[in-house]
Amino acid sequence: MLELNLESQLFSWRSLKKPFWQAVRFGGMGVIIGWILKSCAG
Repeated sequence: MLELNLESQLFSWRSLKKPFWQAVRFGGMGVIIGWILKSCAG
């Protein structure tokens, strides 16, 4: 039972990983763009 639960968690993590990394990438770009704009405005 525990092994099956672990496997299902791993599967859900794998399915979440792709949109998670896309969000990290877009979030990182947003932070970089915001930092550039702030340094230009400041």
